[in-house]
Amino acid sequence: MSTPAVRHHSRLALSALAVALGLTLSACGGGAVKASDVEKEAEKALGAQVGVTPEITCPDDLEATKGATLRCELRVSGDNTVYGVTVTAESVEGSTVGMGFKVDEQPAS
Repeated sequence: MSTPAVRHHSRLALSALAVALGLTLSACGGGAVKASDVEKEAEKALGAQVGVTPEITCPDDLEATKGATLRCELRVSGDNTVYGVTVTAESVEGSTVGMGFKVDEQPAS
């Protein structure tokens, strides 16, 4: 799988961070991006924005349907604070899903 191009659209504060990127679909039924792929790409993209690679966990795969959303959690090593992250399938073109990541403004815990 090739590394997707990353388009950054974000505020500098972690609590308001949003990033968009393209990711080639995994062969997970042909219609979803595997949760592990979403996590990996979110960690890279969000980490590039804040200078610290967060740990992202997603409970399910992201459907390859424009507008589909998935709620994930973000943690930073050494900090017990958990932020919610909304992943949105912003576009679907062939086998590429354009995803946006939006970190909640307030921590979940």
